[in-house]
Amino acid sequence: MHIRQARPEDLPAIAALEARGFPPAEAASPESFAARFAVFPHCFFVAEDDGTIVGHINGCMTDFDTCRDELYHDAGLHREEAPHQAVFGLVVDPQRQHQGIGAALVRHFLEVARQRGKEDVVLTCKE
Repeated sequence: MHIRQARPEDLPAIAALEARGFPPAEAASPESFAARFAVFPHCFFVAEDDGTIVGHINGCMTDFDTCRDELYHDAGLHREEAPHQAVFGLVVDPQRQHQGIGAALVRHFLEVARQRGKEDVVLTCKE
């Protein structure tokens, strides 16, 4: 398994994983992913195993120190020079969970944010 920056052709697999990992009311749509990817493609990463995407993480850079609802709906709120890196979604294929894939994606995302000079990474979670 390795982690790499996502490519445009990965979006269908990312959206399919999202649909499997979140309830329908919370999963980002393929259209949402396309809109976000068009603005901040360098903030999308996938975990790939033998050519199959088994997890993903993505989010924008923001001036907000919390993940506000409007960030999920307006890709235009992304700002490269903002101090915070938000996480919108972290999903691992349900059949590949508990293998360290999610942790590896988070570690990678944190390291990239550190390299980009971000103050912190903002994550919203449910229990």
